[in-house]
Amino acid sequence: MCGPSNMLKTLEKEAHVWAASTDMPYDSKLMHWYKSLLSDDERKKYNKLYFSHHRKAYLISHSLLRTSLSRYKKIPPEEWNFSYDAFGRPSIKQPGEISGVQFSLTRTRGMSACLISSSSHVGIYLENLYNLKDPEIMFNHVLVADEIDSLKGLRGKSLRKRFLVYWTLKEAYVKAIGKGLLMPLTQFSFILKSNGRACIRFNHKLTTESSPWQFAYYWLTREILLTVALCNNDASDKIIRRFDVIP
Repeated sequence: MCGPSNMLKTLEKEAHVWAASTDMPYDSKLMHWYKSLLSDDERKKYNKLYFSHHRKAYLISHSLLRTSLSRYKKIPPEEWNFSYDAFGRPSIKQPGEISGVQFSLTRTRGMSACLISSSSHVGIYLENLYNLKDPEIMFNHVLVADEIDSLKGLRGKSLRKRFLVYWTLKEAYVKAIGKGLLMPLTQFSFILKSNGRACIRFNHKLTTESSPWQFAYYWLTREILLTVALCNNDASDKIIRRFDVIP
């Protein structure tokens, strides 16, 4: 793998997804080190978690982010500090030497992942198919008419998987623009392509974004879906590379 300076340069044409299992057993000394990397605010959030598997997933997720960022700059993982905007979206606060780098962090049952890119807006979303029991009750809150029509004829797991693609793409997009729950998911829609790509469409109530968006979706396992949203600065798609790591 490249050194930090070269890794940073690759972001001109690439976006990187760093993924880590939260189900596999981790050495107790490693988990102790992960805990030492947390900021005071992160440690407070960690201590408020009741269930041990939630605490483990939190430690792995935030350690994954910190160690991944340190692959792009020779900065110890514990020295990264983050600020949050009005919508709760995090960004790098300190050190200031690394500019033009955006990140997004996500986790679901069994997996954590972070996206690192030089794109102006980035969003990543993970979801486990196991968590989706009855998608039909969510249709009117998530999908527009054309998307619902595309699900006709699908049943069981096929229906759940297709719905999950739509849903997680939308979550990745609102995460990228930092609006979260403030933007109804029915105000825009997606056209899915067979190559794991997707195109976004905006309702007439929304102004079409001037910057080009790139969307992709991947099944990391049979049950875990990952979606990526990138707003690229140079009007060309980036190569999305995935790295499976232990933080």
